Amino acid sequence: MHPCPKANKKDDKENGKITIRHGELRKFGMLIMTVAPSIKDAGKMKQLKSGDKQ
Repeated sequence: MHPCPKANKKDDKENGKITIRHGELRKFGMLIMTVAPSIKDAGKMKQLKSGDKQ
């Protein structure tokens, strides 16, 4: 895991998805982007809230 600024923009607990905008990852040549991965662990989804930052 590589640290980068990120913020939870939106969560969709019913479908197990979260939308995250993350900062630039220069080491991997990745620019700022928004991703919407599926979250398999329902327990983790309960801990997330829109607007959370890490």
